[in-house]
Amino acid sequence: MAVKLKLILLLLFAIGTSSPACADESISGLWSSVARTKGGLGRQWQFSTNGNATATFGAVVNFHYEVQGDKLRMRLAGSSADPSAEESVQSYNLHGDELIIRPANAKERQVMKRVGIARKGTDPIVGEWEFKHYTGGMATFRYGRNKNALLSVPMQSATGAYRVQGNMLSVSFPGKPQYFRRIRQTDGRLIFLATTKEPEEVYERAPE
Repeated sequence: MAVKLKLILLLLFAIGTSSPACADESISGLWSSVARTKGGLGRQWQFSTNGNATATFGAVVNFHYEVQGDKLRMRLAGSSADPSAEESVQSYNLHGDELIIRPANAKERQVMKRVGIARKGTDPIVGEWEFKHYTGGMATFRYGRNKNALLSVPMQSATGAYRVQGNMLSVSFPGKPQYFRRIRQTDGRLIFLATTKEPEEVYERAPE
């Protein structure tokens, strides 16, 4: 009886201390592919701390931004050294968890809703904002503390549970074969290593 109880306790201890590797905090967050099509389409991976991963494909555009009073100045990342090139200046208002672009223009007004909570000690615009894109789907704008911004307009999306064991990422998408890919992180980037069927993919963190 004592031996049986000991075995049960050992089993419970093993279950309680084993690591399921379902939510790897080192890769948690949003990652965007560095390589994109000429039309600005790319892949993104969102790894949540609850063990879910969302893979998307769609428009991914990087910007630099600057807040000047009630004006929001945006410039495409990697554009001409001339600050006026590919730059837009728009008025905006912030009301709690609502960000309103061009508030005085009834036809062009864009209302965004904050995702999550505001970050203390940062400009109120910092964070993730969701809105309905003119194409009909939902999109997000991320404004980072480092004055970088990211527009994401997903066209395709799939969510499943993920695990990371060693350098192997596995994702279980409902109704699809399990996805496996060897990964590594270097210089702040997440790299999906090349396979016999897929080329290497390099991802960078979204502005935070």
